[in-house]
Amino acid sequence: MTVELYIFDLKNGVYLGSRPAQTRPNGAPITDCIGATPVAPPEAGEGRAAVWNGSTWELKEDHRGKTGWLNGRPHIITDYGPYPEGWSSEPPEPDEAELQAQRIAEIKARLQEIDAASIRPLRAKAAGTATAADEARYTELEREAAELRAELAGLEGPAAD
Repeated sequence: MTVELYIFDLKNGVYLGSRPAQTRPNGAPITDCIGATPVAPPEAGEGRAAVWNGSTWELKEDHRGKTGWLNGRPHIITDYGPYPEGWSSEPPEPDEAELQAQRIAEIKARLQEIDAASIRPLRAKAAGTATAADEARYTELEREAAELRAELAGLEGPAAD
C-alpha cells in the first residue's frame, strides 16, 4: 500500500503538494519527514489555503499573488491571510498635483506630435509648393498648438516651453 505525504512550507505551513512516501527495506513507509505529514489537507477552494499548524490542517484566507494598493501604493500580496489593513483593489484617486502633472505631460506629448505633423506643410510652404490643404493643415495645427501652449503656461507658469 502506498502512503501519500502532504508537503507544507516550513516557513508558513502552506500546503505545497504531495508525493508518495519512500519505503524502508522492510517495505514500511517513511512518514516522519520534515516539512511533510501523512494527514491529508482539506480541499481549500478559491481564496483559501490549507495551512499545517504542527498537528492539523487549518483553512486560511489566501490572496497571494493579488495586486492592488496598500495605503495608496502598488502592492502584491505574498503571504496567506486576510487582506492587510489599508488594502484596496482600486487605485487611489490622484491628487491635484498629480492631475496637473499628468495634464502637463499630455500637453507636451501632443505638442511634440503637432511639431512632427507640421513638418510636411512647413516644408511645402518653404519650397513655395504649398497647396490649400497644406495651408489649412498648418493653420489648424498652429491653432491647436497655441491653445495648448496657453494652457501649459497656465499650468507651469510663464516660463513654460
